[in-house]
Amino acid sequence: MAEYVLEASNLSRIYNKDTENAFEALHPTEVQIEKGDFVAIMGPSGAGKTTLVMILSLLDKPTTGRIKLDGRPTYDYSEKELANYRNESLGFISMDLILWPNLTIEENIALPMTIAKKNKAEIKARVLEVAKLCGIEQILKKKPDKCSGGQRQRAIVCRGIVSNPKFIVADEPTGNLDSKNSHEVLGLFQQLNQQGTGVLLVTHDCQVASYSTKTIYIEDGKISKVLERKDRSQQEYYEELVELTSDNIEELF
Repeated sequence: MAEYVLEASNLSRIYNKDTENAFEALHPTEVQIEKGDFVAIMGPSGAGKTTLVMILSLLDKPTTGRIKLDGRPTYDYSEKELANYRNESLGFISMDLILWPNLTIEENIALPMTIAKKNKAEIKARVLEVAKLCGIEQILKKKPDKCSGGQRQRAIVCRGIVSNPKFIVADEPTGNLDSKNSHEVLGLFQQLNQQGTGVLLVTHDCQVASYSTKTIYIEDGKISKVLERKDRSQQEYYEELVELTSDNIEELF
């Protein structure tokens, strides 16, 4: 029987509800994320990808529907419990996230553990561990403005995984990276996924999505297709993703 880390049923999101400017960004949607899933969310701009991810990340509330975390409905959680869950069980990574300029890279990476009031020795050891994974252990004492864009993005990745989250939520995480660094970060996600960490990744890029085990394609606020990799090679999976997105683009013309 499948073990779900997250289950969402009948999720919808209507902005400016009950006004003449009401807009349904997400139509009633079902999503299940199993333990160890690596899910890519694809779709054209404005399709509802970020809206869905914001709701699944507990950063926004749906207009309708409910979410279960580890089999427990979120309405059973207190606000403090949900805040703790976001900080300790979800790792957020995005090209839009920032590093605090007055803190060192080490202090920036450590923030989730510092907020959780973990032991200082534990924090130091874990920060060094993830920094080595991402190849930035040599810049831990530097401030962000003394680091390259690629180094800063890797630090954001480190901050997202430092708490050993149950799953990573990554919104266009390689947007500021070159091809080599992108594939290294995605390889790290694969490695963490193989060790049991779930990954939920938003991307426009079929090559990025080809690292996943399942792709959810969204159009006009609705899930139109779910493609599973199964026993395909990454190349075969990539080719199917290209075909999927090409078919959807052709339908526009």
